[in-house]
Amino acid sequence: MDVRSYWKTRFKLFVQEIQKYMKYMLNDHLKFVLIFAIGGGAFYYQRWLETLPPTFPAAFIIAAVMALVLTNGTIITFLKEADAVFFLPLEERLKGYFARSFFFTYQLHIYFVVAMFGLFIPLYAKQMNGTMNSVFLLLFILVLTKGWNLCVAWESMYFYERGRKLFDSILRIGLNFILVYTMLLPSLQLYTFVVVAIMGGYLLYLYVQTKGKSLPWERLIEQEQRRMTLFYRVANMFTDVPHMKGRVKRRKWLDVFARGITFSQKETYSYLYVRTLLRSGDYVGVYIRLVAVGIILLVVVPNQYVQITISVLFVYLISFQLQTLWYHHRHVIWLSLYPVEEVRKQEALLRLMWKAMLIVSILFASTIMVATSIVLGVVAGACNLMFGYMYTYLYVKKKTKPLV
Repeated sequence: MDVRSYWKTRFKLFVQEIQKYMKYMLNDHLKFVLIFAIGGGAFYYQRWLETLPPTFPAAFIIAAVMALVLTNGTIITFLKEADAVFFLPLEERLKGYFARSFFFTYQLHIYFVVAMFGLFIPLYAKQMNGTMNSVFLLLFILVLTKGWNLCVAWESMYFYERGRKLFDSILRIGLNFILVYTMLLPSLQLYTFVVVAIMGGYLLYLYVQTKGKSLPWERLIEQEQRRMTLFYRVANMFTDVPHMKGRVKRRKWLDVFARGITFSQKETYSYLYVRTLLRSGDYVGVYIRLVAVGIILLVVVPNQYVQITISVLFVYLISFQLQTLWYHHRHVIWLSLYPVEEVRKQEALLRLMWKAMLIVSILFASTIMVATSIVLGVVAGACNLMFGYMYTYLYVKKKTKPLV
């Protein structure tokens, strides 16, 4: 077997799988939201920097965030479940395969490290008088540190002891934090060499302990499956993923929202959609997270016009996600046996979406009332209700028109 060509084949299949769903994920709706978020975020970030006092703990915040970024991440191996059987006799010949996986993963993480540190450059320049030379030096060390983290994460895969993974993560977060923190403050830069020595010694210790051990096939395959499952869950918010196994949870504490539905024939689809919304992780989780993020932004952003825009924008995002309930059960053939008119299905979806928008509008309006003023909250609530009603009963109603 040619290891190099086999890795290229696996890589090609991986890219094709990602591209297949990315074209749906990067749609016009998401692009509009990203442009708005980046533009608004950059504007308020600059305004926020102008108000910072000299005592603001910029070094601590930068070090904490970058420590998490540096620690996170494992090697992308492209392994599949059957590889634990068919690759086992070739384990000694797979060093080149995993080396290519390491460098591919390293390149991806370099882009992310550079992007994250780039967000902190204005804060670093203002609070610590950073120069371009110091920025490039910090970035170079961060890139090398990311490589160290990936190497340690790979070597740690060989250990099966209980709590070992937690210990390794805590240790690396601590070392990464101290390294970045000492580099940011000139008075502590001497301690950077001590931290680097400890990091090198820890990697050497792991290498000696794992030398000669067999590859942890089960862990590597499980790790790869978990990574792809996470991607499919995100992609499933934008388009249908046929081989995606949906997660269903009981969530008894949410039953209060389904008690008003009667067990009558006309409420068949109402009961089905409400239970799907409450028990499926693809909907209730996104709904709660978007509401929480929207409330946080409404509290943080001071401009009243931007607050109204944010509230309407998040009403749109939530409506867009709930709209996909219409397609959730389309592969379940048993629903065609329901002795219920097809128009009842559309009515149930529209009614559920409108109630969900009503709750969101009240929450956002109440937040603005507390954070800014009662008048502005009333105006924002009216705008949200108007937009939610039009989106639900004009746009969604047209898109989900039953076939007669």
